[in-house]
Amino acid sequence: MTSILKKPVSDNRKCADWVATEKVHGSSFQIYTDDGVNIRAGSRRRDLDGEESFIGCNIKEFVKKYEDFSLRAWRIIHNGDRWEPYRDPSTEFENDEDGLNENSWDESESESESTAVVNGELGEICRVRIYGELYGGGGINLPEKSAAQKEIIYCDEFRFYVFGLTINKKWVNIQELNDLCKEAGFPYYAKPVCKPMATPKDLKTYLKESGFMESRSVLTEKTDDVKSHIEGVVMTPLKRPDYRLHAAKYLSDAFLDVREENFGETKTVQYCTKQRYHSVISKLDIHERNDTRLVVNMYIDDIIKEMENKNVHCKMKEKWAKNVLEWLAEDEYNADPEVLQEIVNAGISKRKIKNPPKEIVRNTEEEEVKRAQRKKKKEKVEPIDDDEPMAMGLFD
Repeated sequence: MTSILKKPVSDNRKCADWVATEKVHGSSFQIYTDDGVNIRAGSRRRDLDGEESFIGCNIKEFVKKYEDFSLRAWRIIHNGDRWEPYRDPSTEFENDEDGLNENSWDESESESESTAVVNGELGEICRVRIYGELYGGGGINLPEKSAAQKEIIYCDEFRFYVFGLTINKKWVNIQELNDLCKEAGFPYYAKPVCKPMATPKDLKTYLKESGFMESRSVLTEKTDDVKSHIEGVVMTPLKRPDYRLHAAKYLSDAFLDVREENFGETKTVQYCTKQRYHSVISKLDIHERNDTRLVVNMYIDDIIKEMENKNVHCKMKEKWAKNVLEWLAEDEYNADPEVLQEIVNAGISKRKIKNPPKEIVRNTEEEEVKRAQRKKKKEKVEPIDDDEPMAMGLFD
């Protein structure tokens, strides 16, 4: 599933009329159909067809609840003139849906096909993928521990909040999404919270100064202000140069997963935060959250990706892993200490190799021939006169 980053990944100078929609704190969920008859469901990481539950939600009942809306949306897209550019195979392009590669499930049909048999007739392929958040599940009258996420309490019922939709991998804009969801009957979907702004910077300034970033979620059923404020927003343009996903998330202070810390005149950036841990956990099912190795590795990889630095010292990884184990234990998930020990041992082994050999000698005929050729070539080099300036590095 495509990740919404903190900065627009495409050239936003060609985009205009930026709007914000509430970012819901749940678990990634998708509903998918390419024929308007059969529905498939998936999380960020895998196909959920045939599975009984996901983060405590009965998948069969949940998908059934939103099946009619999804199929109705497919029919609207398949039959409406407004959606012809999305259906038209001549406008295909290489989309940047990086998240699709993260899924272990793919479309059953070949992406290169432009036609298919639909309801007994030959017609255009119309692959519709509906992106959203599975949220709610507890915290009002039901125990809070049964909720999809515990940092914001929305409702006792598990619900599906639609925030994006692709047609043959082409993203619709937020206005098109609103019109489609309203016509199809989806009860919960992303809606602009303010008038359009010229740039993301202008939009962020307005959202902060207006106090919206500290406001209550419109989706919560809580009557008090505890665990009821928004996680943040997703900023996206109404006008764009192509069908790619032009979007960036803007988190409220309570949910920032990167923090700046001041020590006198020294300013440091802290990537190891509990908010990042919650973000990683939100991508996983209950049984996956009990896989300590999986959680720790995803957490470390997430930090390294954002730091854009793969050469992280082993001591830092040990510190990060230790924090994750503490948070897992607090949330009553499995916190296997052996995972931390594995990272410690890997660091010790790496520190022991102070001067690794530059070349691994292989006793093969091919390597022997190459070494002989290199030796012969060196012997042909004439000695350098001491009075002549040395060409530094020439023979190093």
